[in-house]
Amino acid sequence: MSCSISGAGRRLAQKVYGDRMNAAAHILVSGRVQGVGFRFYAEHHAHQVGVRGWAKNHLNGEVEMEVEGTKSAIEEFITLMQQGPRFAAVSRVKVDWREYKHRFDKFEIID
Repeated sequence: MSCSISGAGRRLAQKVYGDRMNAAAHILVSGRVQGVGFRFYAEHHAHQVGVRGWAKNHLNGEVEMEVEGTKSAIEEFITLMQQGPRFAAVSRVKVDWREYKHRFDKFEIID
């Protein structure tokens, strides 16, 4: 069974369920984030916190990710992405919150 909540109902649900609501986010990470295992770090922590989606490198040096999960799991994931793996130097994490659409069953690295 599925349920779609919008408008006032969504705001009420946010008050009642808070961080347990499903959410989605588009994430761009800038800095020294390629060649340091960043996507593998993201994949490991995605499994750890329970988010699904993908990560890929861009020619401009950024790592792009799309993730879905609970709002609190995504927020925890974002915090971990701000830290990055040992040899990374994250200078910026841009997050664009999106509507949850249940598009992903796992987290994967895209070439």
